[in-house]
Formats: sequence, C-alpha cells, structure tokens
Amino acid sequence: MTSKEIIQKHISKENPERIGFSFNEPHENDLPFVGYVNLINKHPELADWGYHECLLEQVKGFNGQVYLDEFGTIWGRLDELTLGEPVLGFLQTGPDDWARQIFLKEGYY
Repeated sequence: MTSKEIIQKHISKENPERIGFSFNEPHENDLPFVGYVNLINKHPELADWGYHECLLEQVKGFNGQVYLDEFGTIWGRLDELTLGEPVLGFLQTGPDDWARQIFLKEGYY
C-alpha cells in the first residue's frame, strides 16, 4: 500500500494497515508538505503592500495599504510597522463567495 493510499484510507475512515506519519524512512512521505514558494500568485502585481485601487474598492472604508495573497484574500494594514491582517476573504464573505477562492487541488503534491 502506498503512502498516498494510506492517507486516503485514513481520511475516508477505512482502517488502513498502519498509521500515516511523516518522520523516518521508509514512510517519510506519508504527509506531504506544500511549501509557500510552490504556490503561484495569479496577480503578482498586487502581491506587495501598496494602495492598490482595485483592492481598496472591494474593502470600502479601509484606507490603508493592501495586498492580495495566493488564496485570493485581501490583507490590509494601517501603517508600515505592522504585518497586517485579512480584511476580505472567504471567512468574511461566507460560503457564497467560495467559488472565487483558490484551494489546493487533490493530487497537487
């Protein structure tokens, strides 16, 4: 049974032959890691902090700096000293807006 099959059996609660883990050989690949650098931002021109009008129009009443992350969430901050916080994303808009969000697809790794 492959590592992927073991994890799929865990998810579907089908009693796999062993516990899936990611520690030592020969099972080091049971739980894959998708690094931040592997995600592609579809709008790299909006990936840095700035006063992007197209993003500020979506977050009415917010006048700080904004940027768009790889998952389609708009982040905002009021000054250059903070890391910011999400100001508009699927948690704020609800399940009706989930179609525009970018999620990792099965088999991405």
